[in-house]
Parts: sequence; C-alpha cells; structure tokens
Amino acid sequence: MTSYRITFERIGRTHNVPALVTTARDAEHLAAQIGKYARKHLRSPNYDVFIDETERTGFIACGMHSGGTFNIAEVA
Repeated sequence: MTSYRITFERIGRTHNVPALVTTARDAEHLAAQIGKYARKHLRSPNYDVFIDETERTGFIACGMHSGGTFNIAEVA
C-alpha cells in the first residue's frame, strides 16, 4: 500500500476542501477513496473519478459537468 495526499482545487461548489490523506493499493483503489471522500460535497449522486497517473492529477465528472480537480502526491 502507498500513502497519498490529495489536494483539491474544489469539489462540486465547495472550495477550500481539506486535503485527503489515504492509502491505496493501485489507481482504481485510490479513485474509490477519492470518490468516497468527495461524495459529501457533491449534489449529484452520479459521478466518476478519473486519475492521470503520469501527470499525478485527476478530475471528478458529474455527467457533463466538472465536479472538481485534484493533485496527487505520494507521502512517506
């Protein structure tokens, strides 16, 4: 398992969202952790989390709308 610190530019309409520190086995598991954390800030019950492993970034898609963006950093 690897530890990560996820910083959000926003989630839904919420700005200044506290960072998420979590552990994950792989990108799919990390996306699930981010989705669970983001849920409380989203109005839409239908959303997906996408991760770009190369760029260490990602975004939350709520249908055709952006649910927010984030940066991923490994922590020791």
